[in-house]
Amino acid sequence: MKMNKTILATVLITAIIAVSIIAVYTISPLVIKAQEPNQQVKEITINLTNRIVKHRENINTTSDGQWIVTIKSINGNVKAVNIIIVNLDNWKSHSTKWLRLDPSVGDSFTVNLPAGHYRLIILAAGRVNSTITITVSYP
Repeated sequence: MKMNKTILATVLITAIIAVSIIAVYTISPLVIKAQEPNQQVKEITINLTNRIVKHRENINTTSDGQWIVTIKSINGNVKAVNIIIVNLDNWKSHSTKWLRLDPSVGDSFTVNLPAGHYRLIILAAGRVNSTITITVSYP
């Protein structure tokens, strides 16, 4: 009789562990997805009409989150790209910059920034009539 109780207890514990593992694997992705804010994507194409071109754009975010900036395409000869994200509310502590010499498609950087009013500044240098397309994903 004691052996049957031990087997029954072992089977019950194994079943509880199996159900909890299945529940964790089922619910975890849903919880993580619910916590992630919706990312907005902006695609910026810059045509180098001069050897150095400056592009500015204001972006307002309502939630903290991850910014991802990626070079999507390059046509021609682009020698350097400098990307600056400035928080207009608190520029000393919540701003970032990224410089890439001889950029290539797929180069990217990621930064976590709080919600606020931002100015995105892109400086591109290279041969005239070259183009570069940059994708910015932000919360």
